[in-house]
Amino acid sequence: MSPNLQTELTEAQRGAILILRKEGYNYREIADAVKVSVGAAYNTVQRVVKYGQMKSLPRSGRPSSVSDTTRREIIRALRRNRFDTYKSISEQLGYVNKRMVRKVAYDAGYRRRVARRKPFITAATQAKRLAWARTNKNTNWEGIGWTDEAHIETGERPSHPRVTRKPDEAHLTECVAPTFRSGRDSISVWSCIAIDYKGPLIRLETAPITVNAKGRKQGGGLTAQGYIDQVLSGPLPKFLKKVSKEKGLEMRVVEDGAAAHRAKVTQAAREKLGIEQLPHPPSSPDLNPIEPLWLLLKNRVAKIKGSSNSAEKLWEAAQQAWESITIKEVNMYAKNMPARVQAVLKAKGGHTAF
Repeated sequence: MSPNLQTELTEAQRGAILILRKEGYNYREIADAVKVSVGAAYNTVQRVVKYGQMKSLPRSGRPSSVSDTTRREIIRALRRNRFDTYKSISEQLGYVNKRMVRKVAYDAGYRRRVARRKPFITAATQAKRLAWARTNKNTNWEGIGWTDEAHIETGERPSHPRVTRKPDEAHLTECVAPTFRSGRDSISVWSCIAIDYKGPLIRLETAPITVNAKGRKQGGGLTAQGYIDQVLSGPLPKFLKKVSKEKGLEMRVVEDGAAAHRAKVTQAAREKLGIEQLPHPPSSPDLNPIEPLWLLLKNRVAKIKGSSNSAEKLWEAAQQAWESITIKEVNMYAKNMPARVQAVLKAKGGHTAF
């Protein structure tokens, strides 16, 4: 933090510092609790001891050259263009430089941070997420299994765009970077989990990639028949049967809205097998606890030497990484479904921290 860009403590922060100090906490403990520096905590207490007041003393030197009107215009521009740089904002306004934009942003609590990657949520999707959360706030998650596919890619990692936001704005719709499917090579895998259970990792055979008359690639995804043949015809019902028997519960399964899952032939196959679904809202990986396990898997794959040499080596590494994931790690995510539901309710269907 630049020393000449420090922000004023709020009256609430100063009051909290004084209360904690009176209760016997040291300055390091106070700083950690109030989220300020040790120096700020110390100076606040000493100001009261020496001058009998919490407010900062009048400062010497030239007053700020930025008018309140200019500050408001800069903040409006920052909030309207979250992904624009300070230089870009200064050029758009035309009468302030980059340093002035940065200082105004800093004084108001805004920072340039890496944008969280989240699926794009439309107003309609947000309404569906909220309705789903209201319906499932009392669901018994012990009787639910989660299933999903993942693409484990080789090659460069995606870039990390930066956004101007306050610390508590990380998950605002305008502050997240929407995720889209990349065009890099990958292998496709499938698995399933439940509380206290981890299913097998299956490598999926996807449709061949073809080139159309316009020279564009198409295909390459999992077809409905491919899903039936590779998932519904074996590993999923076997997993559900085992878990149902051992838990003494009729298990329901969560699948996302992928086309292969929604197809009529898939629905017919599912009904024939007696597999009951728990509906899942669109664009909601935060409501499927297997998603963070995919991230864990990919991070472990990346650490395995030679995993990016070929598709076969990538598959070997994926199996090794999946095997290393423990039931404790599965439960870390599967058992916090009530918190995930509450987060969606609080966000009124919008993005959550999960």
